[in-house]
Amino acid sequence: MSNAQKRLLKEFKKYSNPNNKLSESIISLNPINDNNLFDWIAIINPIETIYKKGFYKLSIKLSNTYPLTPPIIKFITNESQIDEQITYQIPHCNIDFKTGEICLDILKTDNWSPIWTLEYSILAIIYLLNNQEPNSPLNIDFANLIKLNDKLAINSIINYYIK
Repeated sequence: MSNAQKRLLKEFKKYSNPNNKLSESIISLNPINDNNLFDWIAIINPIETIYKKGFYKLSIKLSNTYPLTPPIIKFITNESQIDEQITYQIPHCNIDFKTGEICLDILKTDNWSPIWTLEYSILAIIYLLNNQEPNSPLNIDFANLIKLNDKLAINSIINYYIK
């Protein structure tokens, strides 16, 4: 068993143990199936953010060099779906609207630390939802709304896509 598999098995056991509570915003965090520890899915409901009315799926791909290299995490959008359930596209300046790609420093190789877990990575993404960084956008239109501080437009767009 590789070091990556050992680490992922340890995380899986922790997250699947009913005595270990995940953050309230993380509904589930587990491998897609029992035969592959390198493909995970998370479902979040970021209750302390402006996105709290929606449930979102995250695809998590890991390499055999994890935890030395970061996971590749993306929001599963209607355009990047991996199953039949409908998930929301997420209007956010640091998330690509069509692909679900996330611009977050800790998910980059130069900023990643092996001490961080999948749960920590998901919590960092939830934190990003409330703390948009319009100076490094993947969604330029939404970044411009953030820069203009147009809260009415921002909330209207978010509510449109969540409903």
